[in-house]
Amino acid sequence: MQRKEKIISNRILLMPLRDIDYIPMMEMVKDDKIKETYMLPDFSKIDEEASFFHHLKELSSSLTKFIYGIYYNDLLVGFINEVDKNEREIELGYFISPKYSCSGFATEALGVAIDHLFEMGYSMVYASCFEENIASAKVMQKCGMFLLNRKDTIEYRGKVHNCIYYGIRKIEKEKYETLIGDKIILRAAKKLDYSSMLKNVWGDIDVYKWMLYAPTLDEEDAIKRNERFILFQKNHYAYYIALKDSNLAIGLCGIREYEEGRFEETGICIGKEYQGIGIGKEVVSLLLDLSFDKLMAKDFRYGYFHDNIKSMKLAQSFQFTYDHETLLIRPWDKEKKRITICILKKEDYEKSLKK
Repeated sequence: MQRKEKIISNRILLMPLRDIDYIPMMEMVKDDKIKETYMLPDFSKIDEEASFFHHLKELSSSLTKFIYGIYYNDLLVGFINEVDKNEREIELGYFISPKYSCSGFATEALGVAIDHLFEMGYSMVYASCFEENIASAKVMQKCGMFLLNRKDTIEYRGKVHNCIYYGIRKIEKEKYETLIGDKIILRAAKKLDYSSMLKNVWGDIDVYKWMLYAPTLDEEDAIKRNERFILFQKNHYAYYIALKDSNLAIGLCGIREYEEGRFEETGICIGKEYQGIGIGKEVVSLLLDLSFDKLMAKDFRYGYFHDNIKSMKLAQSFQFTYDHETLLIRPWDKEKKRITICILKKEDYEKSLKK
């Protein structure tokens, strides 16, 4: 499989290394912070450095190798590379210059790489990090990767590290892009949906007060948010909730695989005009069917704000059982939120269907 010579994202560009990148590249590969978590050799001679750089430059120019420099404003700021691969799966490694830590470049580079690898035909992309490397694990999680049931032990620079793996599967969009219920359909977002989503969900205090993420209150921001959701849907099980008879978007929902074979809902929001008429129950039914019957989940997690009585009763109606509680500060208004997490196991789900 051949990759593109260049991959363009919102802020960054993935492309082959250039001769002028020698100094910034060597600054990064000799940086102690990068060498803590990305396995790199030490160099005792200038010739060794030059040979190493030119080898990477040559590899990055090959269209059969998924190896790129990461660029921002024409400056080399990082590196992403294949580690291992077969016909269907590929492992990636990456690093970003400490000068650009907390920039989001690692997440953006990994995300756009995943998109392109799926376009090339790979069905699974995975990556690993040392167990103590929390920052790298968060980057993978932000890109939709889930924890794999795989661990390695690696000795590096005189220390033994536990290595954990995250992966993401290609979404089978042709199979699961639309889920059909009695009153509703769960479907892909459309360009003109921004208006009804602004009215029914993002801009309604009675709805967004139960959301973790910030409200959207004007049309311009709603258009941008809708565009982001369209892009997000490419590699995530994320849906707009639409009325079956009119196709009007009245809410949103989604699921994600957070550990191998284990799924959770990523938020269910329904316009207040459409609450209390069974739509929430239908949404959960469709998501459970997707998770258990189509994606072969072992269990499914459902979370709700502790004071959201409607959401609590919805969980109880499906016989979810209490798992744990967590406290967090909601980013957009700094309000403390207590969240109850409950769980439904596959065997209990199957029993409920027989009743």
